Amino acid sequence: MPTCTAKEGCTNEAVAQFVWPWGDNGLCCAEHQIVVQQQAHALRQQVSLQALQPGAPLPITREERIAAHATALALGEENAELRATSMDLYRKVEELQASLRTELSKAVALEASLAEARSEVERLRATTGKLRQEAADATTEARRLRTLIPQKLDTPPGRVQE
Repeated sequence: MPTCTAKEGCTNEAVAQFVWPWGDNGLCCAEHQIVVQQQAHALRQQVSLQALQPGAPLPITREERIAAHATALALGEENAELRATSMDLYRKVEELQASLRTELSKAVALEASLAEARSEVERLRATTGKLRQEAADATTEARRLRTLIPQKLDTPPGRVQE
């Protein structure tokens, strides 16, 4: 339980919280609660006294409130900076995703072109194979005919040999 702060050096258990109109506040024991009320009467001021609830959290002091408010302001500014950075990163991610989609569509188109080119290569290889076979057959036929036809033909073209 908290101790009295109304009088320096008091170690009694606090039973109430007091707040002056100008913002000063503190905790007081039963004995000093009467002193605070007498001071308020002598100063012709209204002091706010509130009984402390057992087990309730301690009320914060003015300095603690100021420190908490300053911390909240600093964290608010930091939060705004982080949100701005987060939005920038989000936009960059969206741009990169759009670029990725574009590149993927290009890759799909190139794969289709590559497949066409490969099928054309295979068709041309098959055609080349057929043409080579035909050339080989023609070469074989030419050799066969050369062996059958006499090597010397002294007859000019258009004359019949006798």
